[in-house]
Amino acid sequence: MEKEFFDYIIIGAGAAGLASAQYATRSGLKTLVIDISVPGGQALEIPELENYPGVFPSVNGIDFIFTMQKQAEFFLHIWIFLLLQ
Repeated sequence: MEKEFFDYIIIGAGAAGLASAQYATRSGLKTLVIDISVPGGQALEIPELENYPGVFPSVNGIDFIFTMQKQAEFFLHIWIFLLLQ
């Protein structure tokens, strides 16, 4: 197995991790995102998000994270999700 090196490693794929991944990759950094679950974190539990910059009208957390994930995936090199039981 060949070693792979990254410029930037993000632990956690919540809203902050997804935003960080997008900015890092757009800046030309080879970026890796590691999480123990699906992207979104606690944001997935938000019934109505209405106080996040750029989000208007309000959306639920699932739709918000889905959009963030798709946007980040457009730029990212690789994702690793460690599904732990």
